Amino acid sequence: MVVELGVVGTDKGDALEELRHRIAASAVLFVGDDRTDEDGIAAVQAAGGFGVRVGGGVTRARYRLADPASVGAWLRTALEPETTSQETRAA
Repeated sequence: MVVELGVVGTDKGDALEELRHRIAASAVLFVGDDRTDEDGIAAVQAAGGFGVRVGGGVTRARYRLADPASVGAWLRTALEPETTSQETRAA
């Protein structure tokens, strides 16, 4: 699921915490590309999830990708079915 959050009177970190608890998420990945995403990145990482910064700039994220195209490529790779060791040997 991909969700773009915009909040009034709070920040993305607070909103993500509320959403995470409401849906009982067992894992969270937050990908952000600007300073307004930093609270979300920090909240997700504090809860044991993964924060990814896209592009340059100062960040608290543990991971960084160069641009939106890199995000797509990374997600495609991450979601590919794993090959078995037998398939790897045959290649």
